[in-house]
Amino acid sequence: MNQDQIKQNLLSPAAWVRILFMAGFAVAIWLTLLVLGVVVLMQALLVLITGLPNANLQRFGLVAGAYLFELVQFLLYNTDDKPFPFAPFPDPPDGDDDDDDDDDDDWKNGHGGGVSGMRPSVPPAPPSAPTPPPPPVPPMSTPPPVPPEEPGIAEPPPQDRPLP
Repeated sequence: MNQDQIKQNLLSPAAWVRILFMAGFAVAIWLTLLVLGVVVLMQALLVLITGLPNANLQRFGLVAGAYLFELVQFLLYNTDDKPFPFAPFPDPPDGDDDDDDDDDDDWKNGHGGGVSGMRPSVPPAPPSAPTPPPPPVPPMSTPPPVPPEEPGIAEPPPQDRPLP
């Protein structure tokens, strides 16, 4: 690279505008991480109190993670597309590769898409009252009745002597 090329790059308004956007998005990353820190504390508190994670906070975490991903991609020059607020806010990441568009129903039901291997865990069912044990079976005092023999069927006579 020669000095003329370096001078042209240093005086390029597009490069300086990009750097200004990068500084702004770096602040956005910092703020998003602060908000996520509060969400982490809230989620931990809710799990300690209720025993279950909050599905809405899980969804928010996935959306915030998708936004952080877009911010980092712009800062690392992996894309020229500016993230929110210059583009629509990202949707939650979709964990499956099919395009059945039923993810909204999953989110409404508290289950989400998520990045493969990073799906939010489905909260276990709340503990229910233990079921009482079955009543004990009373011991039998008499043997069960023997069915009557059918007429015409005779038992073979007992053999008193050994067979040859």
